[in-house]
Amino acid sequence: MHKEQLISFLDAIMPVSKSLTDYINSSVTPEIFKKGILLASEGKTANQAWFITSGLAKEYYYDESGKQVIINFWQEGELMLIAESFFSNERIKTYLELIEDSTVLTIQKEEVILLKEKCPELHRIGYILLIMAKKKGDLRGKLNSLAGKDRYRQFIKISPWARIPVNDMASYLGMAPETLSSIRSKIR
Repeated sequence: MHKEQLISFLDAIMPVSKSLTDYINSSVTPEIFKKGILLASEGKTANQAWFITSGLAKEYYYDESGKQVIINFWQEGELMLIAESFFSNERIKTYLELIEDSTVLTIQKEEVILLKEKCPELHRIGYILLIMAKKKGDLRGKLNSLAGKDRYRQFIKISPWARIPVNDMASYLGMAPETLSSIRSKIR
């Protein structure tokens, strides 16, 4: 079931070859991680991508005052990827942390490079993944340009908001937890 989710995700981007399907079925193994596990951290390279089959994760950094600033959330059916590191070996400036017990499929960059000859669709899939990562990154900026109530309304339309801790949601939305609580109480 887990591998089929990944194959369906990729196939929706571009039809996948038998070679890629065979690779996923033989080499990609689901791993179960506990809430709070860091999959990537600042100063390292992220030579992996993670497909979440169940669970939820966040990407964040620490500002000058040491406050955690959430910049992304991922949920089941999404591929977590820090594109600048995965595609160009840059050291990352953020952290990826699971905020629920999660099951993920880990994809190693080295294996993707080796597969490119057998699976030419990987070039196009990689390009589309870059576009998806850019859109996901731009979403926070678009939301934060809205007024507080509108920001929250848009966020709950697109995210598994009931599963996200209030402090994390407030950080992502660029507001104090008390402000978010006040907005939530008025909208319910």
